[in-house]
Amino acid sequence: LHQPNLEVPSVYWHTPFLDLPHLASIFLRPIIGINRGIAVDLMLNLVGFLPLGLLIGCHCVGVRHLRLGVALAAIVSLAGEGMQLLLPGRFPSILDWLANTSGVVVGAAIGSRFARALARTVP
Repeated sequence: LHQPNLEVPSVYWHTPFLDLPHLASIFLRPIIGINRGIAVDLMLNLVGFLPLGLLIGCHCVGVRHLRLGVALAAIVSLAGEGMQLLLPGRFPSILDWLANTSGVVVGAAIGSRFARALARTVP
């Protein structure tokens, strides 16, 4: 049985001011006990889906529409994970789906608050 290499090459994620693998390992490793590569992957998935959540949060008015937008984004993410079954060398992951959905939820919460604050200030 082939085991995938789950280590993300950390050389690609270093910047002079930000060491993303180190930050991911600080925040995620103690919580769910995962290795550094998976922690980086989860953090990138979460951050990668924040913009979609921001758009949903800014666009949807009311809790019902916000929930619908987040649910649709979760379904799209689930479909994307399922499509990986068709690609050689790719493996779907429930953790990736949870990180993607979490990014959408966090982004939607921020976008919704921003939209409400903006609506109060604009006459």
